[in-house]
Amino acid sequence: MRTRTIIVSVTAILLAAGTTQAGSILYSAVDIGSLGGSGGTYGAAINNAGTVVGGSYLPNGNEVAFSYSNGAMTALGTLGGLSSTASAINNAGTIVGGSYLPNGNVVPFSYSNGTMTGLDVGALQGYTSANGINDAGVIVGSGYVNPNTYSQPYDGFIYDDGAYTIISNSGGTVGAQGINSAGTVVGGYALNYGNYFWDTFTYTDYTFASNNNGTFTSVPPYGGGWVSYGLAINDLGTAVGYYSDPNTNQGRYAFSYSNGTVTSLGTLPGGGSSWATAINNEGVIVGGSTYAGSGGNSDAFIYSSGAMTDLNSELLQELSTTLEYATAINDVGQIVAIGTNGDTYLLSPASSAAAPEPGSAPLLALGGLCLLSCRRMRR
Repeated sequence: MRTRTIIVSVTAILLAAGTTQAGSILYSAVDIGSLGGSGGTYGAAINNAGTVVGGSYLPNGNEVAFSYSNGAMTALGTLGGLSSTASAINNAGTIVGGSYLPNGNVVPFSYSNGTMTGLDVGALQGYTSANGINDAGVIVGSGYVNPNTYSQPYDGFIYDDGAYTIISNSGGTVGAQGINSAGTVVGGYALNYGNYFWDTFTYTDYTFASNNNGTFTSVPPYGGGWVSYGLAINDLGTAVGYYSDPNTNQGRYAFSYSNGTVTSLGTLPGGGSSWATAINNEGVIVGGSTYAGSGGNSDAFIYSSGAMTDLNSELLQELSTTLEYATAINDVGQIVAIGTNGDTYLLSPASSAAAPEPGSAPLLALGGLCLLSCRRMRR
């Protein structure tokens, strides 16, 4: 374990928090807890109200979808099966994900006003989950074509108020991951699933009258022979994800894509791998990256104004774990990150001071000193 401790004045903290450069905003961190089980909690998404959703384990060992807001975690239940997990939430508070049925199949769901509803997306009933939702309530996800099996292929889907369209790829596979306010879908596809040569795609201008009736655009790879996978897209149309070179068996690298240009985000200093998981409408990106001497371990990062910063160095208090990677960020700047202890943490910018939750106030000591720390964790 590496530990480095820096003591700085309150004046320096306030000056840093008042700037907009990457690495200049400090964060309070709250462990959002669990549903009582020992398997940990995975926070997958956050909306602008600060509600976090994901999956957490019950005392009986089953993972169940949850929402977390105002210091309280709520189990969302299932569609009759043993487990469920939530993947996304929009600003209206509608949550989507996947749930087991009593017969063992997994189907996509939407959850609002205390009710979980299964979504009918036709043949995609083998193992299917909703992965994203925009503020208009349009949902995207992916599922296996063959019911009751996990055999290939699987397709993407777009669902809106009972209507749906399938994004398929003859002989290959499609995974739809995110959707923005304009309805642009992002994800990954492979012409032949068996070779794992994936490419990022965007999908626009579709209707719900028939399948594959939209505009499918393949995002150019970062380099010849490289593969990529898109994980999220913001309302400005900037997509993020990771790319890699399968021919050299090297690590994956975070990228952003906008207006036809793919940009490598690099890694934390000396790192050999990174991946971008989310981007907000301010263009701030989060994810995870290895670093020099990490031995393959990763730290959560934030990327803004062309610079990648270790989130562990931006905390106002010392945690008993290290933030391994970030999964989500909202337009307020709140971040969801996963610790090496298996817990999920909600990070709130101190400069925004948007009603910090109990226990998340900055640790400002009497005498005008603040203790900041960075830790190394086990991946």
